[in-house]
Amino acid sequence: MERTLSTQSELTTTNPEYNLSSIRKFVLSCIIITALCLVTGIGMAGDFDLKVVLGIGVVVVFFLTVFLFGKVMKQAGEREQAIKSYVSALEVERKAQKQANEELLAAKDGLDELNSSLEQAFESLQHSAEEAELRAMEIEGKSAELQRLTEESDTIFNSIDNGVCLLGPDYKIGNKISLAMYEIFETDTLAGVSFVSLMKPLISEKELRTLSDFLELLFEGKTLTKQLDKFNPLKKVEITLNWNGEKFSAKQLGFKFQRIMDGNEVGAVLVSVTDLTESVILEKELKKNVEEQERQTVVIIEILNSDYSKLDPFILDAESEVEIINATLKDLGSKSGGVPGETVDEIYRKIHKIKGDASLLKLQSVVDLAHSIESQLSELRGSGDLTGDKLLGALMHLASLKTQLVTYKNVSASIFQEFVRKPVINDSLETEACEYSLQLSEFARENAAVVGKKVNVITDITMDDLSEEQIATLMSVITQSIRNSIAHGIERPMERLKAGKIEAGLITVVCRPSIEFPDQYELSVRDDGAGLDLASIKQRAVELEMISKEEAASMSGSEAVNLIFKSGFSTTEEETNLSGRGMGMDVIKHTVNDTLGGKLNMAFSKGHYMLLKCEFPVSKTANVLEEVI
Repeated sequence: MERTLSTQSELTTTNPEYNLSSIRKFVLSCIIITALCLVTGIGMAGDFDLKVVLGIGVVVVFFLTVFLFGKVMKQAGEREQAIKSYVSALEVERKAQKQANEELLAAKDGLDELNSSLEQAFESLQHSAEEAELRAMEIEGKSAELQRLTEESDTIFNSIDNGVCLLGPDYKIGNKISLAMYEIFETDTLAGVSFVSLMKPLISEKELRTLSDFLELLFEGKTLTKQLDKFNPLKKVEITLNWNGEKFSAKQLGFKFQRIMDGNEVGAVLVSVTDLTESVILEKELKKNVEEQERQTVVIIEILNSDYSKLDPFILDAESEVEIINATLKDLGSKSGGVPGETVDEIYRKIHKIKGDASLLKLQSVVDLAHSIESQLSELRGSGDLTGDKLLGALMHLASLKTQLVTYKNVSASIFQEFVRKPVINDSLETEACEYSLQLSEFARENAAVVGKKVNVITDITMDDLSEEQIATLMSVITQSIRNSIAHGIERPMERLKAGKIEAGLITVVCRPSIEFPDQYELSVRDDGAGLDLASIKQRAVELEMISKEEAASMSGSEAVNLIFKSGFSTTEEETNLSGRGMGMDVIKHTVNDTLGGKLNMAFSKGHYMLLKCEFPVSKTANVLEEVI
């Protein structure tokens, strides 16, 4: 296109026919040549007429030339104008062609780019097709692997002992459920069932609310699973299955919950259920056997450390007391109405005596059981709810005490009868007194150490005229008196030093025939402790609502002293193995008056000492009851 336009332009500028300037030059040259020829002819002619003719010819030629020149010029102008129009049109066409060429070139470049893009796209599609083919092959392989894993998963689900299922965000059980799950819950309907609804008839309302809150926290995903595990309400739970209303099945189940994440959200929760019934039964049996072995071991150790000669009498006496309590409780349980407070106090005294005697023989397991029974009796007495049923329930530990006594008797009779060395029979009264002295001293030191105190015991004991029953009863009174002195009389070492006393308290026990009355014995237990604070005793009695403030203000000294012998009175607010129950002095009083048939007296000096003194007949021929002074 550019070459054609260039050729036309060249023709226009080089052809005389179309070149106005060349025409003008040609015509002008002809005129000049003609004029020169005529002038030259005129000049050379000698004849005037010839010159005239030539002149006319020159004029004619001139005008003819001018006419022709005008004519030529007009045509030349027209031709020139046409040529200009034609050239202008050619120029416009040339520009249009150029623009078209540029657009064609641009289109060609665009087509080239498009073609290149298409080639790249084709290559990409070809590559994608190859990758898709590879992916298809990979997916096919994975599908086969998934199928295999699914089959393995089904096999595992159907063979594992644990119940396994998935919970959705709506707490409903999914379709993937192990066979063990159906067997554990003994139902064929689990898929699509709400887990909360499933557990509703199997656990308590409180546990159900806790379970709902626990599942909500699991699906929130804010708290770590390990942290939530300790709040799992179904970690170990006992359920009773009764779907058809006929068969009851009790089971111990353990539940574990594990989140399954879907990105940052909890997609599901994996529930694993283990039937712990057999393991729990085995665990209980094992625990029972271990406890029995431990109990047997404790019994063996306590028998070895006790005075074997006094063990059998203690067991017989304690068993007798327990049988009496059992009979009393059975009689009360068969009656309606409340239990008399005196009956409770009487039971308490018997238990307290067993506790004191066991403490002297270092039978700590019996001491602990008796102490637990005392605690329950104290709670019942304090609540005022003394119905027969409540009392029977509170004394269930009595069966454990009875079992423990039987264990002592069996171990003592069947095993240690031949191996435990019997004490050497010695008629020497000094040897017997020495044994009592050592036994009471060790008893006092051990009990004092429990409450952070120190104490020594001096004894002067003669009991050769007393029966074995009286000796056992008398020792109960002595041990209870020593316990009372340690708990309420003897001060702590620093307090004694501040009061100008030695660090260790002193308890003196004297038991011997009465000089004034040969058929009677005298027992005195004296400590160099704090004595009695009558004002504090009255104040404590008011706090315990035993007396009013007006009664306390008008009460005499002897009446104030009598308060410490009332059942339930104690100057110690905190209950310990030594004090706080308000029954120690009550037991001493009833034992002396009722069992020994004696009378009890007391003397004291605030800040210096307290003395308990009792007189009783060698044989219980009278039941003398006398108020203390």
